[in-house]
Amino acid sequence: AGKVIQILGKVVRVSPALTFESRKAYRCLKKGCGAEFVAFSDFETMNNALIQPTVCPRRYSAEKCDGNKFEVIPGESKFTDYQEVKIQESVSGLKVGSIPRSLLIKLEYDLVDRCQPGDDILVVGTLIAQWQSVRDELDCEVCMALRAHSIRVINSDDHATWDGVDSGTGNNGNRDELRKEFQEFWEREASK
Repeated sequence: AGKVIQILGKVVRVSPALTFESRKAYRCLKKGCGAEFVAFSDFETMNNALIQPTVCPRRYSAEKCDGNKFEVIPGESKFTDYQEVKIQESVSGLKVGSIPRSLLIKLEYDLVDRCQPGDDILVVGTLIAQWQSVRDELDCEVCMALRAHSIRVINSDDHATWDGVDSGTGNNGNRDELRKEFQEFWEREASK
């Protein structure tokens, strides 16, 4: 975990776009302390849990506060767009009888809603160990996921790069001509 990798795969599942609380600011209520601090969500939990503080962060500093009651500082929370995508390795590269492996991709911010099921995507991200909170009767469930830094849809015919290309008149009638010109240019360059 913690390695930055690039991976290619086909999108097999896309969750709805959600918003989650990625940070929350607190103030210690112990008399004489009043320390303000921020708690961040744990992106490695399966539900991106925002861990509630149990002790004042000054407990281990020179002030030695042992407060355990806190109030939320209004207006200091931050909310983030979020989506989960599951990709699967290409079936064409597998041996007969092999089962394709899959990986959960966690998207944030402007990466949300960039792909849909059936898209071939190239993702750069950090491998993380994702775990489920432990409850009394349940074992801890751990799996691997990828926290995406960038994502690119690379479908051959309907690549998103051509979306919105027009001739300046507001319609996309010129898109096929531009695509043909682009392909002819690179064919000429390749033959040199």
